[in-house]
Amino acid sequence: MLLALSIILPATIQPVKALILLLIIITVFIGMLTNCATLSWRLYSFSCLYAFIGLAWSLYGEMRGNPGAISVMTVMVFYPLLIPLCASLYRKEDSDSLYRLIHICAWIVLATDLVYVLAYSTYVGHLLQTVFDHLYSSSAAAAVNYDTYAKKFSLQNIVSIVFILPFFISSLLFPKPGSGRIHIFLIVLLGIFVAVLTGRRAVLVSMIVGPAIAFILTITRSHNLVNAKQTSSWRWLLIVALTISICIYLAFEWTGIEYSTNLINSTFNFTDNESNLERVYQYHSLMRGIYDAPMFGHGAGAVADYIRTIETPWAYELSYVLIIFQYGIIGFLLYALGIVFLCWHLISSIKEKGRSSFEFYFLSGFIAFMIANATNQIGRAHV
Repeated sequence: MLLALSIILPATIQPVKALILLLIIITVFIGMLTNCATLSWRLYSFSCLYAFIGLAWSLYGEMRGNPGAISVMTVMVFYPLLIPLCASLYRKEDSDSLYRLIHICAWIVLATDLVYVLAYSTYVGHLLQTVFDHLYSSSAAAAVNYDTYAKKFSLQNIVSIVFILPFFISSLLFPKPGSGRIHIFLIVLLGIFVAVLTGRRAVLVSMIVGPAIAFILTITRSHNLVNAKQTSSWRWLLIVALTISICIYLAFEWTGIEYSTNLINSTFNFTDNESNLERVYQYHSLMRGIYDAPMFGHGAGAVADYIRTIETPWAYELSYVLIIFQYGIIGFLLYALGIVFLCWHLISSIKEKGRSSFEFYFLSGFIAFMIANATNQIGRAHV
């Protein structure tokens, strides 16, 4: 329930999610008392290290008077302590259940977005607009007038598509035995269509790069992966590649050729593209701060000389540059080590199970999510 709500309705209904999380924690403690759940103390010690790092830099930031030093503690201190507790309930056989859950959530997210886009000018579209505005207490959905050159929209659950698309592209390339490829094909087709409509270039890039990097990282001569390769023939790979290309072309045709051309051309336009210029300003501002305190940074919740938003001035879209600015090179390397640790465990599992596994799909989505997070800071806002 907690995972589903985080995918379908990210960054909202926090009291409901907090209640579910409380029930999970109670379940964990009951499980440990009855020997039904086992807490990995090695993993928990590793997580405590990151909680300590987050706490140390928040205290450092508070001493420096940083406005966001306390606000970031939820993600940087408490989550590292809670996640291993939830992990103690996980069993290897749960991967199939998680796959089905993400499959259901994907359909709900895509259906919601498509209904909103197609029914934007009708009562149904206005109803969805009202619901999302109420949930997020702000303009959660915005669509460009259909009389203009583009049909573009934005909803909070778009960040979920960053993970969903590469997850199911990998599933399409390396399907589980007996899985229905038609359902996966439709998810990929509709997902690409929605991704183009959002105008988020990071989604389009990461959906390809994520699975590609995951494939390279899991290249091995192990017996299981050889079988996985044989399962996914070159003919099928070619079909998938052509399918994705056709999906992108049809989505571009529907949104408008002029809009699609501008979307592609603007990727490396750092002179007059408003979105890119925003990131350029952030980059130079954060780098100036990094030069002043390179090793330990300015502390958690620090603000550079360029402010992106008045409500949360310590938040910037360039997530990894921001980490160096606030936590310094030392803190950045420590957090990078944690990412390597997670990927290493996933790769080890993939070597055992092969690419036709939940772990490979998850690795593809995880890498894509981390790539998109570099220029959009979607990680912290997605819970």
